[in-house]
Amino acid sequence: MFAVIYRSYIKLDREEEYQKLWHKIATYFIGRRSNELPDNIRHAIITIKNCVDQERKLPEIAMELVEDLLLGGYSLKK
Repeated sequence: MFAVIYRSYIKLDREEEYQKLWHKIATYFIGRRSNELPDNIRHAIITIKNCVDQERKLPEIAMELVEDLLLGGYSLKK
């Protein structure tokens, strides 16, 4: 399992639509693992991109590596 953090500014008039589309897309991926997306999910993904305000940029997230169990077992834990 892995997690992805999505950060973006949503256009003010598209917030409710974005939430509904996000729920639809997330629910699909939680329940199914398919390489071929159905048309309604493909359409939702395209539409949700139009809800994001591409003009407003977010500051970068500063993250610190604490533990890496996948690549070499790196750990800061003592």
